[in-house]
Amino acid sequence: MQAEQSIRDAQMAWARSNGLSFDPRGYVYEVEANLWKPLSAHARAAFERGAGSELESHMKALHSSSALVANFFDYWTDRNKAPLLSALGIGTDDIQSLDFEARFPTSLSGTPP
Repeated sequence: MQAEQSIRDAQMAWARSNGLSFDPRGYVYEVEANLWKPLSAHARAAFERGAGSELESHMKALHSSSALVANFFDYWTDRNKAPLLSALGIGTDDIQSLDFEARFPTSLSGTPP
């Protein structure tokens, strides 16, 4: 727990140093404050379709993994993905699209992740 709190404290210090306001739990008041650039139309629609309520709450957390993913991968949604795939060691024939909140069936009950 100490490592997690240390990371959250560092994220809050970063937010303060960049003039961002957030609540005591480390949540900004608007999703856009936690993103490097506004979400593309493609990414926004995908997160709105998702089952995780990311835009309403989760993505507002300074420690949000979905904000991290959006900040990094949304850049590539409308660009040539070859440099990204190369950096990740993925062949260019192995990917057809880049999407967020895509649902894939599992053997688990409930909404597919």
